[in-house]
Amino acid sequence: MSEKQFEVALTRCFYCGRDSKLVTNRVLSTFHARKVKKMHGQCVDAEPCSECAEWMKQGVILSSVRDGEKGENPYRTGAFAVVKYEAIDKMITDKELVKKIRQARFCFIEDSTWDALGLPRETKGETNDQT
Repeated sequence: MSEKQFEVALTRCFYCGRDSKLVTNRVLSTFHARKVKKMHGQCVDAEPCSECAEWMKQGVILSSVRDGEKGENPYRTGAFAVVKYEAIDKMITDKELVKKIRQARFCFIEDSTWDALGLPRETKGETNDQT
């Protein structure tokens, strides 16, 4: 009979990168314990943490990424801001893109565009709320 093994992982929020939730293995097996251990410090889903969920109620979360980055999870350069929906409507003329951003409540912005829009880079550990 195999020995029971227990493991706990603290995952990260996909949106802000902060600690998000605790995961444990309910099946006390070595196999499941290893799976949970690999989750520690990782983003395991696209469910926002409670803080990001609150920000998403107020507007759209913007996250800066390196110019030219592509894909579902591009390299982030650290800037993070929340803008009201009205600001998205003013910044972007493509109505279909605006619709998608509003639905996702999250958007990556290349650094050059971030700077051209005058969005803040220094957050001092706090999220900036922009209009």
